[in-house]
Parts: sequence; structure tokens; C-alpha cells
Amino acid sequence: MAIDAHIHLQDFPKFIGREAFNSALKQRQVFPIIVGYSHASNVAAYELASTHNLPYVLGIAPQTVVDEGLENFEEWLNFVSAKKPSAIGEIGLDYKWADTDERKKQQLKAFEVQMALAERLSLPIVLHCRRCCDDLVTTIKDFGFYGRIMFHSFSCKVKHVEALADNRPLISLNTWKSKEKKKAIQHFGIERFTTETDAPYIAKSPLEVKAVIEEIASIKGLPEKEVELKTTENAARFFKLGDDYRGYSLF
Repeated sequence: MAIDAHIHLQDFPKFIGREAFNSALKQRQVFPIIVGYSHASNVAAYELASTHNLPYVLGIAPQTVVDEGLENFEEWLNFVSAKKPSAIGEIGLDYKWADTDERKKQQLKAFEVQMALAERLSLPIVLHCRRCCDDLVTTIKDFGFYGRIMFHSFSCKVKHVEALADNRPLISLNTWKSKEKKKAIQHFGIERFTTETDAPYIAKSPLEVKAVIEEIASIKGLPEKEVELKTTENAARFFKLGDDYRGYSLF
């Protein structure tokens, strides 16, 4: 069993072509979880996932908050709430985009409102965090969100995961490499991890989770098949998946 816990499959036709999109849909080796980040991408993710009976995650990402503003935010969240996703995401903070205090306030407001929505719907959240790990941790703790969280495209440090231990964090890793990522793999047990591609933006195919599985296995000294199984089961528990993901296998 193998899983891609964070993929923007709805964006494949536009960014890497229809052939790559069809190939990603037809492959039966990696089970994809389709993630939105704006209202338009949420609509596309929902429609694609519904057509192919795949799980989906909906939310308004911090970069979208900066790019599109909050004028239609309530309408966007009404859509998210009505479509009953497996999690709220990707949401959080991104200081690459929020380069002024006003933009940071906008992102903070959107993040807090979406944490409240996740609480109301009893859903976990998928975190987007760039250049602001300390502030992200502080925001979650100050808000008092105690639901489960997943660090998408993990770029924080061991201390940030440990600071949010009450949220039982899941660490989602892709092909991007860093010293902090390696430290996290060494520090935490396999029960903390899942795999993703963030395709088509980081990787170009869901099959590239194979490289992530191999990296985890090498660092932890575990068989690749065991890592594939455990990381998939971890994501299945987080997103409360049924049995549809069973039968997808890379190794």
C-alpha cells in the first residue's frame, strides 16, 4: 500500500499536461488525496475527487489570502463546509507571501476562522507553513486548537512538532530535502510520518513517493515495504479513509 497524502491532481492538465493527468489517474500504485488551496481549486478538487471516488481536502491557503483577499471568504468557506472534506487544508501561514504586517494579519484571520471551522466539523487540519514555524505554533496554541494536525511539506524543526504534541502531529514528507527533515526522520518513530508529492509543484507524479519511502527507509534502517505500509496506515487513520486505498502498492 502506498499513499500520496497531498497532491493537487486537479492542476495537472494546466501545469504539466493532459497526458500526465491521465497517467496519474490511471496508475494503481499510489492512492492520491486531492487537496485544494483556493475556491477555484477547491471546486476542481471536489469535482475530480467525486468523479473518481477519491478523498479530498479543502481550504483556503495563506498564499491565496494574500493573492485574492478575503472579500468572498465566507462564501468560500460555505462551500468547504457543505462538501464534507476529509480535512481542512491546506491552511496556515506563509511569510514568503505575507511580507507586510497587514498581510500577516489577513493570513492570521483566515487561519483562525478555518481552525474554528475544523473544530465545528470535527476535522483535522493540513498545515501550510513557510518561514514562520514559531508563529504557527504560537497561533495554534493561543487559539486552543486541539484537533489533529498534519505538517504538509514539512519544513519546520523537531521542536515545533514536539511543541504541538497534544495535536498528535503527522509529518508529511515529499522529495524536497533538508537537514531538518533528516533530523525529524531520525528523531521520531515511523508512526509520525506519511508521504506526499505536492505534485505538480514539487514532484510531477504521485509515483515519486517511492523516492520518499526509500529515503525514510534508508535513514531509519527499515525495509521499504514496511515504510510503505506504515506511512499509508498513518495517513488512513488521519483522514479516516475506508478501504479504497488498499491494493495500491509500489514495492
